Parts: sequence; structure tokens; C-alpha cells
Amino acid sequence: LASKGPARSQCAWKPEEAARPVVQTGSSRLCEPRAVPPAATTGEPGAAPRVLHRLHGTNEPFPTNCGEEGGRLEPLCDALRRVGSNREVLAAVSNKNIFDNLGLFLDALALARVPNAMVVALDQETAEFVEDRGVPAFFRPLRTRTGDTSNHATSGLKFRILLDFLKVGASVLLSDVDVVFFQSPFPFLHRDADFEGMVDGW
Repeated sequence: LASKGPARSQCAWKPEEAARPVVQTGSSRLCEPRAVPPAATTGEPGAAPRVLHRLHGTNEPFPTNCGEEGGRLEPLCDALRRVGSNREVLAAVSNKNIFDNLGLFLDALALARVPNAMVVALDQETAEFVEDRGVPAFFRPLRTRTGDTSNHATSGLKFRILLDFLKVGASVLLSDVDVVFFQSPFPFLHRDADFEGMVDGW
């Protein structure tokens, strides 16, 4: 399971709500998860939602394959042991160029009380910045072919990072750091597709 943004919900976002600085769990302002009729996931009335094609069975240890590739994935496994609720995690990829956005992203996650969130840090400074805020970080020193560290240049690295999560058996909701979550997105996920994505063009 992978996505760039929050799943569908039954309530509409109101611009005036954005002016309120505090989000409280249990508030009437928050959306409520909705049940998904089977027909919405299969197209056939009365049919059961299809089973996801998981790389690792739910009866296998989690995380898994941590010692492979010379132990490279062990730090990721350590982070997932801390926050991998129900084998799922919300993850963002960041470097030191966007600390302002990253800080706001982490503040929003704390206010929304999203417990299973972490950051993939592309440099040591980012890893330290995230860990100092009490959020697990997986240090993954990837670079583009040109060495460019701009936002758009590093976006292509996310596919390699996504593969790391899948190798250890995690379902990941991959988010940009310029996204603000008002509450945990996990109750709203339909879990009816092996891979889902969102583009900025919507």
C-alpha cells in the first residue's frame, strides 16, 4: 500500500478551518471514517473487497529481511519496530534543504496524533533534526546522478526508498513534507489496491 496523499473521506474540507491553529482528536471538526461498500472496491454488488497481494504474509515476523544486504536495512527495521503499527507507517523523505517545511510537517503530525510516522533522511543533519524531535528517522544517503539535492531532483529517489519498506514487509503511506495532516489518515484508507498514487495536478 503506497500513496502520496490522504484517502477519501465523507466530509468536506472547509478553508475557514485552516485558520484554527489547534487540532484535537475527538473534535466534531474531524472527519469520521466511513465503511466502504463492497461494490465500491470490486464493481460488483455484494462482492467482497479483493485481497491485497502482500510480499510477506501477515503471519510472518515483522519487520523481516532486516539482516539482508549486509544489514543495511536494520536501521529501517529498528524505526519500524518503534512505529510500525499494524505493519503500516506514514513516511516522508527529506533532506536539510527544507527544514522549515519538515518542521511544520512534524508539528502537524504531533498535533494530529499520528503515532506511526517516520522520516527517511537523505543526510545526517536531517536524521539528527528529526530524532531531536522524537520522531524515528532512517538515514538513507542517496544521491541523484547529477548530485542535485533540490526537491524535484530528489523525488525520483522515493521509488528506491519505497522498495526498502516493501522488502521488510511494511505497507507505507509515502507523503511529501508540504502536506498537513489534521488527523491520522489510516482509518480512511480503503486498502483495496496494491499501489495507489496522487499527482499534484488534481
